[in-house]
Amino acid sequence: MGTITEPEQHQSAGSLIVSVLLGWREASKDDVWRVWYAALLLSTILRDHIECKEQALKITLGDASKGEEPFPLLNELMSQARQATQHSANVRVSVALLALISVWLVNFPKGVSVFLDESANVSFIVEQISGSTGINALVQGVAAFMLGLVYQFDIDPESPMSRESLYPIISKRVGADQLLIRVQRLRDSKEFQYAVGLSAGTYSGAYGGSPAEVYFDSVFTDLFKMHYESFRAAVRLGPSEAVANPNYAYLHGGMAGYAGSATPGSAPGTPRMGGAATISRAASPSGGVTGVAQESTLDNRATATQT
Repeated sequence: MGTITEPEQHQSAGSLIVSVLLGWREASKDDVWRVWYAALLLSTILRDHIECKEQALKITLGDASKGEEPFPLLNELMSQARQATQHSANVRVSVALLALISVWLVNFPKGVSVFLDESANVSFIVEQISGSTGINALVQGVAAFMLGLVYQFDIDPESPMSRESLYPIISKRVGADQLLIRVQRLRDSKEFQYAVGLSAGTYSGAYGGSPAEVYFDSVFTDLFKMHYESFRAAVRLGPSEAVANPNYAYLHGGMAGYAGSATPGSAPGTPRMGGAATISRAASPSGGVTGVAQESTLDNRATATQT
């Protein structure tokens, strides 16, 4: 594992998390775990906490004094995921970033609107899902799951792309069957099964894998289990049906009893953070970062997560 440098020692917890996520290119083979753990920490901060998601959404990159247009952190992370796949970076980097963004978007229509405001985001996800060669199956699965979440939670009246516009991308350009196959392969992969077993505290050799094959954290596996069935239903329903269909609403119970979970959509041992939080300012390889005034809130949450 890498050591913390002198400049990092003077960064706030939230700032350090963001700078590590954006600095994945500088990570050595062993330091890739720093990126993975940074994604886990931010996912834990954001999960089930709308205020944190809203405050994090205010963070932008770019130096206005240099004529740079502010760019939301959410979309910068997507850009980094795209570049990581294009440069054949360690798969953990792409998986960690895409899983983190999925946690950010779930149950958060405002975030989905910001995500859709950058047209390259949907194009990248579709490319990952539809690609037949040279694309890692885990990346394909997380990308497919993310597209389903975007479709499910694209309900902001000010969204730049309506559900009616997204549905043809799912039903025709990608194909609902292919989308479901990609996600099912992710669910059945030994890497995902191993992560589920670890988070539930019930890991055994039956799950396959080894500690060196950890790609997913408990935050993402819990999210996946909670939304898997509703995802399957939503991608087969039209824009209006997905909202009105009573069976679709019922399916939000998650995957009861799946892979060691004790209760529907929940794996034992997963930490739940309490209290409000926002993300702090952070320096980025891409440029300056502006954003949250309540810097101490998310820093407190980040510090609590690490202790």
